[in-house]
Amino acid sequence: MLKKKDARLRKFPHDLPEFEDVPAPLPILSADTRSGWRHRARMVVGGPRPQGGVELGFYRAGSRDLLPIAHCLAHHPLLEEALDVVREHASAALIKDMVFVDGRIGDEAREGGACVVLTLCMNDQIGQREAWREGAAALQQLAAARLGPAASVGVHLDVGTRGAAIMSGEWEEVAGPSLLALKNEHWGEVSIPPKAFFQVNPPQLTRVHALMREWLGKTEQARVVLDLYCGVGVHGLALARQQDRVVGVDSSEEAIAAARASAPSHHFFAAHDAQMMQQLDEVLAPEEPIFCVMNPARAGLHRDVVTWLGERRAQVEGIFYLSCEPLTLRRDLVRLRQNGFRIKRWQAIDMMPNTEQVETLVELEACEPLACEEHVERAHGEELGDELRHLSPGVSGVKFERGGEAEWFALVAGHAPRHGELPHLRDEPQAARAQIEVTRLEDVGGMSFVHIRTRGLWDDESLRQRLRAWGHAALGDERFGKRGDNRRFARGLGLDRVALHCVRDRVRGEQAISSELLLLCAPYLSAEQLDALRTWDLS
Repeated sequence: MLKKKDARLRKFPHDLPEFEDVPAPLPILSADTRSGWRHRARMVVGGPRPQGGVELGFYRAGSRDLLPIAHCLAHHPLLEEALDVVREHASAALIKDMVFVDGRIGDEAREGGACVVLTLCMNDQIGQREAWREGAAALQQLAAARLGPAASVGVHLDVGTRGAAIMSGEWEEVAGPSLLALKNEHWGEVSIPPKAFFQVNPPQLTRVHALMREWLGKTEQARVVLDLYCGVGVHGLALARQQDRVVGVDSSEEAIAAARASAPSHHFFAAHDAQMMQQLDEVLAPEEPIFCVMNPARAGLHRDVVTWLGERRAQVEGIFYLSCEPLTLRRDLVRLRQNGFRIKRWQAIDMMPNTEQVETLVELEACEPLACEEHVERAHGEELGDELRHLSPGVSGVKFERGGEAEWFALVAGHAPRHGELPHLRDEPQAARAQIEVTRLEDVGGMSFVHIRTRGLWDDESLRQRLRAWGHAALGDERFGKRGDNRRFARGLGLDRVALHCVRDRVRGEQAISSELLLLCAPYLSAEQLDALRTWDLS
């Protein structure tokens, strides 16, 4: 399994200009233990068991069918004991309306032993809330008796869980502790609220922080440790020295409140990606040295974050990027290299033993940005006004001559015809009707990679609108695409842009197909197919 994880990281296409001269990854950092490492359990609730209680398990791969699990070796043993209480003693009122069980365990090294917090995720039958509370309180008493002095136990409710989103309802305290305390030599002690994210393998996270500190080395200069997507702030706190100031930002107000309570002398604030950069500009001095650590979710970095880091490149002494998804990591490393940050060293982390999931720690250093010609625009570039930006936000490539001839590559939804002309729009003036021909090059994974020739096209919005009318919208197009297709490929490809690239204009010349678009195709196309796209004859 370790070889598979390492191989996932080494699948970077090194013939892209952004990955030239990238050092080989360091050997994978293995975990100390292969069982009992998981400090969080997220179980699906089934029907009642013949012997009493309820079935708990996981969804079968690719379905919503329950696979009952009597015991999971990955779960911490004390967490498994608490889950057994739910399996054996859940009341009829709970079994009828319970959808998921979320379980967490805190640090056993803390004085007073471990702390286990179970949250029962209920549907929206609000009228049953009193019966649920009684059932949850009874489970808390039984679990506390079973675990005894080894751990304190809290059992609570999350009411109104939506679909498959665990902990998506209204959280309600019932009985026992609700906050988990985690103590560590690097970050001190932090409290974890029920809905705040935290790594499922804290012992391995401790080793990652030790590795970060080793890579960081020693310096006497005071600096800001900028912790982006900070959660409860442990990355920044683990790296900061006494003279440093931690600035942390996350979208979760619960997590930020916990970070402030744990480290009141530092600066933490809640903001979403769109607001994050503006608020950071307000709290960071223009020439203040910055070392950045960031641990985003699987979706990776928001494109505005990359642009902002590029603008602050002279201040940024280095970056640690801890990623749980190789697909979005590759995309973000392309963008960071274009904005002036290159890989110094990187290493795979076995954060979840016996699974194919791989965590990656990357250290980046400032360098000269990759030049971008004036007539070419990047999809992740700043969303400028019409007088400056020619292509729509999210579209990349050559600024084509309006009304002239241009060629494009796109990823579109579904099985597109081999060749055809896009339909005209009903309300489109006759004089403005462009001629748009499409040829399908490859058809893989529920999408098609197409080559497009346009004559008389005025803007890319018209092209995207006609792709929708054709029945095969460009993937990632929030305005003219299908929401379901975009969500599916955002998860599968890390797609956060319009998968449309203008590769040549008759007047302004041509640009090689963008690295980002090649990365989007990489999981679905063979090496030979990718090489063919790179060398596509546009004549």
